[in-house]
Amino acid sequence: MTLAEGFIPDGPILSDPRFSNGDFTAEGYQVAQIQVYAEHLLALEGSGGQNQFTVSLNNTFTINDFGGVGEGTSPSTNTTAEIDTIQFVGKGLTAQNLLLTQNGDDLYLSFDGIDGTAAILRDFELTNLDNLPSGQGNILFDGDSTIQDSFDVVNADSSQDYLFNRNTVTFFNDLDNRVRGFDDSDDIINGQGGDDELYGQSGNDWLRGGDGDDYLVGGIGNDTLTGNAGRDVFVFGEDILNDRTADSDTIKDFTADDQFDFSVFLGAGGQLSLTRQTTLLEVSLSSGDSILVNGDLDAAFTQLSPIATV
Repeated sequence: MTLAEGFIPDGPILSDPRFSNGDFTAEGYQVAQIQVYAEHLLALEGSGGQNQFTVSLNNTFTINDFGGVGEGTSPSTNTTAEIDTIQFVGKGLTAQNLLLTQNGDDLYLSFDGIDGTAAILRDFELTNLDNLPSGQGNILFDGDSTIQDSFDVVNADSSQDYLFNRNTVTFFNDLDNRVRGFDDSDDIINGQGGDDELYGQSGNDWLRGGDGDDYLVGGIGNDTLTGNAGRDVFVFGEDILNDRTADSDTIKDFTADDQFDFSVFLGAGGQLSLTRQTTLLEVSLSSGDSILVNGDLDAAFTQLSPIATV
């Protein structure tokens, strides 16, 4: 018998003699090997000094008293002495895929497109998590041996409309944020809560609206747009008509409550056509660009058909 890590056998598995040698034999049945898997959730303690916790693929850990960096860029001596670190190990466990979700008093760390891998920080506020340019920080992503300034967290009461760094990941707050990325920069902007307006500008950007009714404008480049919850608007303007580059954008989660806005693109003389595939809807633009729509394809097709040329 092969047991999954973290599984503690009890009950009939221990008392039934048919399991004694790892083979199960009963009248009319014979199984050569039994593999038992159990989902396990481990609770860890972060109090007392600087601790490091390792989270690998397909594992979920709860951590109590986790020591965050805190707000600002210069933690106090006392805070520094208690900064804890999570080392994520596994393909795809990167800053680009990181999702931060405040669920009541707890902060959930998970990864876009990767199920079953998470860290839950009990009684912990999002704004206390960060990696700083000084090398102090809370997260080592897959492949990191030292802290990298790979993501930024905006304070809960901040209404700033800019990013701190180019080519990095930024998490905003639950206010109604209006944020512009950098030109020629691959920005990842997480609106979090609130009704946000996110503008990627040029570059290969990833905009995640989060909760709320969000307005997402990828701009020039190969952009990925995720509306998340709420009535979101995906906007495509004149800039992509005039940039003379054939880009491909992806909408990951179109719903019946969402909307497309091609008004400026069409008003500038642009046209679009539709190709319905099994798992996605391809929108081809006269500029040479394309948009791959995932999610509710029926709703997307119904909304775009009246303005399509083919």
